[in-house]
Amino acid sequence: RMEAIGEKSDLGSSLYVRAGEVNDLLIDADTCIRVNAERNVQNYTAQRGDLLMTRAGTVGRVALVQDDTVPLVLGSNVLKISITNKSQILPKFLLAVLRSDYGQKQIDMFTGGSTIRTISVSGLRQIKIPVPPIEEQERVAQQMTQIIETKSEANKISKKFKLKEQELLEKLNNAIGR
Repeated sequence: RMEAIGEKSDLGSSLYVRAGEVNDLLIDADTCIRVNAERNVQNYTAQRGDLLMTRAGTVGRVALVQDDTVPLVLGSNVLKISITNKSQILPKFLLAVLRSDYGQKQIDMFTGGSTIRTISVSGLRQIKIPVPPIEEQERVAQQMTQIIETKSEANKISKKFKLKEQELLEKLNNAIGR
């Protein structure tokens, strides 16, 4: 059981996003567990345009939900940031701010705990976000789009290499393990 959300199922209708799947700017959907939600999980789901941020352990990894074809159900160590007025602040601009050195210092300032570092929702609300004119936000958002696309392409290439490495290791093991 995934925190009483539902049963794990290879054919599950939702992806369960844990902190480990919230990578730098991207969500690693390939490693998410599929679940069938057994109860109303509306409060624990993310939509396109939401930001997800890790709230425990490695605090402050932040990613943008760019696809909503499969519902994302959030684990307990993942915070969802929904922007209600996208004419005031663009999701990719907020992503850029939170990912920047400035944003990471702000996050770190409101993160507590000695053994396991965490940030609370009230701590997150204290972070100061600059809100420049929408035109400037759009320029920053375009830069963020380029960074996300580059990161995504790099991840695809890395996964190809890992698969190739696994294939070669398998051949090696077969050759040695006669």
